[in-house]
Amino acid sequence: MIRMKVMIVYYSRTGNTRLVAEKIADGSRAEIEEIRDKENRGGVFGFLKSGHEAIFKKFVDIRPINKNPEEYDLVAIGSPVWAGGLSSPVRSYMALYGRKIKNVAFFVTYGVNKGKIFGHMEDLSNSPIATLEVKEKEVKSGEYTEKVEMFLQEVKTWFSRAVKEKKRKR
Repeated sequence: MIRMKVMIVYYSRTGNTRLVAEKIADGSRAEIEEIRDKENRGGVFGFLKSGHEAIFKKFVDIRPINKNPEEYDLVAIGSPVWAGGLSSPVRSYMALYGRKIKNVAFFVTYGVNKGKIFGHMEDLSNSPIATLEVKEKEVKSGEYTEKVEMFLQEVKTWFSRAVKEKKRKR
């Protein structure tokens, strides 16, 4: 039996994206890596600074990662949506590693407007095999777990097709 090596990479300012990342990792037996930056994003000032960075598509210094994304069959990347855009720590991670990832999936958490977040992520990577969007209120109520299950099913279906294709080419 072929086993797919999966990694979940995420950034979370408030903890919402972390909860979704952990649920995906649990459901896929994936390894997990948190993107950490060097900024203090707490409080109102941190919130405003984060939104400003997203609007102007800023890059920030991120701490060194522990896992090489090139060693995984699939990397699922998670980000909060800030001011309708990609969080600056995830933007920085994707600028460094996005094009090196073999297969990618995206997931995001947002409050009001997800904007064109998946397009922003794809600009720094490849086309995703699956996407997941979760509203903040769904995280708070626990409703997001159903969406995670559907996302995982989409990934499993993709993997089954990929395995069949590999076997056919042999």
